[in-house]
Amino acid sequence: MSNIAAFIDFKSGNPSSRSVQIINLVNSLAKSFTEVEQICFYTFDLADSSTINSSVPASLFQIKGISEAGTFSNSQLDEIAKSLILNNCTCVIGFKSALIDHILAAVSVQLNLPVISQVNSIDISNKNINFKQSIFSGKANSFIQTHLSSIIVLN
Repeated sequence: MSNIAAFIDFKSGNPSSRSVQIINLVNSLAKSFTEVEQICFYTFDLADSSTINSSVPASLFQIKGISEAGTFSNSQLDEIAKSLILNNCTCVIGFKSALIDHILAAVSVQLNLPVISQVNSIDISNKNINFKQSIFSGKANSFIQTHLSSIIVLN
């Protein structure tokens, strides 16, 4: 069993347009990888899980306690990592932001998962995930192939 976690945000009680893209992506991954039994959505907003369409059972977790500087303490990061571990999330996805970068860099160490950042596009085929990644300040592209054991930061 391998589950997926996604960091999403809400506007006026509904997933933002960026979050809809992530929701569609994780649903595609869940359909392609039959070992996915659950999707865990994490948000900083007060939201209702009924606004999220999911192809497999889904849970919504609200993350609280962001400091005035827009960061988390080490104990808060540990709690997020523990939640990901308890829910057996081996694939974690989020859009690039200072806060998401802070969280995903910290939990990657505890989950022992590589971070694939600057992802511009994703193609799912033959039980593989193919990434197009921006490198050298966008002057070149890299292509990576992996399975569900990664932390993915979308541009």
